[in-house]
Amino acid sequence: MARIRDHNHRNSNHLLIVVYSHDCFVASLRAASECKEDVTYAEVRIGARKQVHAGKAQSSTDCEEDVTYSQVKPGAKRKVKSRTVLECEKDVTDSEARNGPGEQMTVQKEINHGSVIYSTPVGSNVVIALVTGSCILLLVLVITLGVLYASNINNLQLEKAQFAQRKDNLTAQIDLESSKHQHCVKNLTGVSVLMANVQAQRDQLSSDLQYIKQNLTAVKVNLMQVQAQRDQLSSDLQYTKQNLTAVKDNLMQVQAQRDQLSSDLQYTKQNLTAVKDNLMQVQAKRCPSKWVVFSDTCYYFSNDKMTWEQSQYACIHDGGHLVIIESLQEQDFIRKKVGNPDSTNSYWIGMTDTRVEGVWVWMDNTTLNESIKFWDKNEGTSNSEWPEPNDWKPGEDCAQIGQRCFNKISCWFDFACDKKSKRICEQHATEGTTL
Repeated sequence: MARIRDHNHRNSNHLLIVVYSHDCFVASLRAASECKEDVTYAEVRIGARKQVHAGKAQSSTDCEEDVTYSQVKPGAKRKVKSRTVLECEKDVTDSEARNGPGEQMTVQKEINHGSVIYSTPVGSNVVIALVTGSCILLLVLVITLGVLYASNINNLQLEKAQFAQRKDNLTAQIDLESSKHQHCVKNLTGVSVLMANVQAQRDQLSSDLQYIKQNLTAVKVNLMQVQAQRDQLSSDLQYTKQNLTAVKDNLMQVQAQRDQLSSDLQYTKQNLTAVKDNLMQVQAKRCPSKWVVFSDTCYYFSNDKMTWEQSQYACIHDGGHLVIIESLQEQDFIRKKVGNPDSTNSYWIGMTDTRVEGVWVWMDNTTLNESIKFWDKNEGTSNSEWPEPNDWKPGEDCAQIGQRCFNKISCWFDFACDKKSKRICEQHATEGTTL
């Protein structure tokens, strides 16, 4: 409040100075305005000049010029510039320098053959100059004080707004604290009720705890018995594991022996088959040269490559036809001859579905027996999703057998008939005759 009263006191002083300065400034402007005259003439003729004598006194505001015109005619307009108070003051100073103080002067100025005469008392001009300078200084002071006054008014308004904002904030804070207080009172009542309930529950839990302790003693006794049984079972399990380890070792030895015996047996079978084949060839000798006998049939495994149709004609030319496989034994005999993991050779066999897609027919026009077929299922390969015959590319309408047979019995696959491969021909053996 002290700051506000101090501001009001200073502002009232500023207001008085502003009012006083304003009055002085208005008086100065009025005095200066009487020293100016704007005249527009069409034409000015020289006439009788009127002089102002020293004996005639004039007031401080009489700086007006007396002009005598003999004739004014319409024509081009010319504006005679007015003289300011400062020009009047200069004329006064010049007059004093020539005539001395206390004397009056006559200022004469001719414009376009016309005559304008100014006459001003020296003392009045000095007063006007002093008043004008003082008013200018007061005007600068008034402007400065006005700026300061406006700045103080803005500061007071800003402080007033800040005080109002603080008041609103304090009021809101008081309301909030009051609401919190009421909420705390309600919570305290609820807590009291809750405390009573908790105490009742505590008493009940204390009773239950006593009962649980009694049962816990019995459970501990049972647990000790169970732990004793567990220790016994653990001991038995350890003994069983030791026996199992010994059994596993024995089993591994037996499996190793079995694998060795199986390998020896396979080797023996292969040797036996070779011996059997050689024996049959030596005893029978019923097939042409480079043909192999099995049962009562001779087989030829070519080295040159032809298309499926060319292979069929070549077999006919040699007295036979492309092989027709009619039994598991015959399939096993042929696959052992052509199955070689180190070879990529494949052989044509006498089966095709060129007449009806999916209906496979042998060279003797008999349909493939569903119980005697050995199509490769492509198991364990990237083509396991497309078992044979899969007609993977258009034109795979002829059957082949080949390197896939080295480790499995089912090794037929369809192939493009116009591709060149080796062939297997067959013909009946001639009994008792060497060809």
